[in-house]
Amino acid sequence: MIAQNSTHRNVSLDLLRILAMMGVLMNHVFNYGLHIYESTSAIGTFDVSNISGSILWGVMEMMKLIALPSVNCFVLITGYFLIDKTCYRKQGIWKVWSQTWVYSAILGIIVLLTGLEPFSWQFLAESLFPVWSNSYWFVTSYLVLMLVAPWLSKMVADVRKRQYRILLMLGFVICFQPLLGQYCIDQQNILLFFYLYLIGGYIHRYAEDFRCSFGFLILAYLIVLGLMFGYCLAKNIALNDPTHYLIYAMSYEGLVLPLSIATFLMFLRVSVPQWLHKPILAIVPLSFAVYIIHTQSTVHHHLWSYVTQVFLATENDWFLPLLCLLVCVVVFLSCIAIEQLRVWISRKIFHIPMSQLYCKIRK
Repeated sequence: MIAQNSTHRNVSLDLLRILAMMGVLMNHVFNYGLHIYESTSAIGTFDVSNISGSILWGVMEMMKLIALPSVNCFVLITGYFLIDKTCYRKQGIWKVWSQTWVYSAILGIIVLLTGLEPFSWQFLAESLFPVWSNSYWFVTSYLVLMLVAPWLSKMVADVRKRQYRILLMLGFVICFQPLLGQYCIDQQNILLFFYLYLIGGYIHRYAEDFRCSFGFLILAYLIVLGLMFGYCLAKNIALNDPTHYLIYAMSYEGLVLPLSIATFLMFLRVSVPQWLHKPILAIVPLSFAVYIIHTQSTVHHHLWSYVTQVFLATENDWFLPLLCLLVCVVVFLSCIAIEQLRVWISRKIFHIPMSQLYCKIRK
């Protein structure tokens, strides 16, 4: 049964937020550090002519697949908490926009002043208007969702459970990739975000529909994950190259969609130990900055160029999984420290008590 204690539930989903941000980092490690989308990459392919290489490919592929639901989980959490809110969350919108603008503008100016990028009006405009220029695709899409969210909530405010289910089934046909999703979902994933919002809302409103055992949820998760792994294996076999396998990803509206829902439902049932509550609650309001900082264009370029060189210099391929995890942890903690410094400076400048500032951030 889904936990009804709000404090417990919030901490569980806060933990999911933190792990989801780590998952975003892991996706970027694979995409831009290992260059898995480049078939000619020296570190994007794995020699599976022996058992050791086959196992290594399997571990790396599984790491990538487990990280894929991260973005979807963020949106599911939003729908879960906002489905009954029919007014605009001005503070939430302001927090996302202002945090994005501060880091984009400051990092952009620092980059220009230090000569890391040659001056151009286009770069300056992208730094000063990050949402308008779509410098951060997720932020742009998420802000659109936040603006539309009250209307989505009003749309389902008075519908019955049966009508809500029909709406979700219709959304599944439109958004799921093997059906119409391959034609309807744009690169910004805005329509998918709307659908995920409604799914999160349904889970919140009709918790009694999810009174299955935790073991059943784990089994469902493993089945979907196994299907995804089998699909990636089949794609490699179809290449007719028995000695080199690629790491494959899948789109957010493909099998990642049911995997995201299974992940979300599992975390609703997770019992977080009491001793973890304090560090989780301290980290979660700082975690969104991790995305903003490490995906700034110049930081992104230099960070992943360095990581790629580290991977290339690794003589023992079995260090790659550990290195991937280490990169995620180091980047995450570094960005958290930067955001904590920004919060501290803001508190000093505006003389806001830390407890009050923390409450503002949490909202």
